Amino acid sequence: MSEKPREEWSSGKMIRTDIKSIGPFAVDCSGWDKDTPAERWSKGKLRSVTRSLPLIRGFTPADSVYLEIVLKLDAGADPAQVFTLASRLITDVIAFDPSLKLTYDPVRSRAEEGRVTIALNPGRPGTDIPGKLDKITAVIRKAAGDASGVTLNGVCVRKAA
Repeated sequence: MSEKPREEWSSGKMIRTDIKSIGPFAVDCSGWDKDTPAERWSKGKLRSVTRSLPLIRGFTPADSVYLEIVLKLDAGADPAQVFTLASRLITDVIAFDPSLKLTYDPVRSRAEEGRVTIALNPGRPGTDIPGKLDKITAVIRKAAGDASGVTLNGVCVRKAA
């Protein structure tokens, strides 16, 4: 770790330091796929290489529902308190009914000016899901009741778009 202050060593840009490049090299492919006939080999030019794949979050049917928890932050709310409350809410909700297999939804969850929205998706379909999610709201209200600097602004079961 550098002994310089953070402002000096973090420019916000990625730069190469102390990296020595290797020169050109040859790859001998003569031993590859000897059993594959030449007519089955690839032909043409490589157009692009995928550098990363999109994250797979799981299938959410169009008629499914999700749980939305909205926290309102008071002016000057302690970020550590907000994080602790959000973690406790998620843990308590998931532990309340493990059969729901609730997972955090990073697409529907968001932080806006003075508000934090936490979305949780059930991991299984079923006609009993909305009723079970409604029962969880009492757990959320109890867990959020004693937080300082943060108030529960709303808990609801929403239909997924």
